[in-house]
Amino acid sequence: MKNKSIILTIAIVMIAINCYAQVVSTAETVTDADGNIYNSVKIGTQTWMNANLVVTTLNDGKEIPMVTDDYEWQDLTAPGYCAYGNGMETYADEFGLLYNWYAVNTKKLCPIGWHVSTDAEWMTLTTYLGGADVAAGKLKSISGWNSPDTVASNSSGFTALPGGCRNDAFRFNGNYGYWWSSTGFNTDDAWFCYMYSDGKDIIGRASFGKYRGLSVRCLKD
Repeated sequence: MKNKSIILTIAIVMIAINCYAQVVSTAETVTDADGNIYNSVKIGTQTWMNANLVVTTLNDGKEIPMVTDDYEWQDLTAPGYCAYGNGMETYADEFGLLYNWYAVNTKKLCPIGWHVSTDAEWMTLTTYLGGADVAAGKLKSISGWNSPDTVASNSSGFTALPGGCRNDAFRFNGNYGYWWSSTGFNTDDAWFCYMYSDGKDIIGRASFGKYRGLSVRCLKD
């Protein structure tokens, strides 16, 4: 009986390991146009970068303008980027940069062979991890989110970080993470996904003005 119990325990552990491996599978590294190197992770059938984008150059070699003035930022109808609070050294290394949707829409923001995910591809990720009501905890980094955030496990390996956003000012770093999709909503707005702290396991989606500054994740073609 004791041997049977040991065998059963081993079998349960192996099943748990195999199930976890279906979610977290480290893939290759990828290098952006500035030479920054990112790890990637395979989640289901998708391969994602597991860090927010920090590139300042499109993959055709064209530089993206850095815009620090709030009024100029709101008036942009062309690609632009910034660091949260204009703090390149303070925030960019951990949280990545913020981009307006015009930078996303160049379709050259990610390295060649990668792209900014569509709204539908974000939904594929969310569904694979159990749905919008339970997926966020599996995506969130276990550090970087303001307390309390009891649901963050990063069991997917995605390492979502709360980079905040920029509209008329910088807002919500540490509390909210916002990520553009490449899917437009209408002339002025585009779809994005978001997560927030306070122990919430929800990943939401909505539309924002294209001038706003949000984080970006790249997905392998």
